[in-house]
Amino acid sequence: MPQVSTRRTRFASQMDTDLYECLKTIARQEGRPIGAVLEDATRAFIENRKENIAQKSVLDALDKSMIEHDTLYKKLAK
Repeated sequence: MPQVSTRRTRFASQMDTDLYECLKTIARQEGRPIGAVLEDATRAFIENRKENIAQKSVLDALDKSMIEHDTLYKKLAK
């Protein structure tokens, strides 16, 4: 279930017209305000970014380990 914040910040922005029309359509179909749909989409986008950053750090650590311990890994593979 999405987190519900009691604090709200108003802001103004612009987006592609077709994208906005899609956003309105989704909000209308779900019977929700555009702001709620936009908030859910933003939350999902941020979570996706966090996951990508975490995955990148794991891959970076693996690369570093492969370089540092190359000889050991080759011996273990025999």
